[in-house]
Amino acid sequence: MLDRIDAWIADGTLGGDEPNAADYQIATSLRLLMSLDDLRPAIEGRPAGEMATRVVPDYPGRVPPILPAEWLESIKETAPAEA
Repeated sequence: MLDRIDAWIADGTLGGDEPNAADYQIATSLRLLMSLDDLRPAIEGRPAGEMATRVVPDYPGRVPPILPAEWLESIKETAPAEA
């Protein structure tokens, strides 16, 4: 799904200068997911995460790591490399 969102940003469907209804729907969902410490690294460095942070700069709350490691293996493979 993150690849699909990144593609929509690349083709201009999402992430324009003026946020549209789809930007708000998707960005708020991504910001909620980014409040989970387990998921944030897989989202924040991608175009989808950058759009979410731009549309919703401040999102309250944070959930420390809680998910079983085996659940996170597939997203670790797709997470952007840290700078």
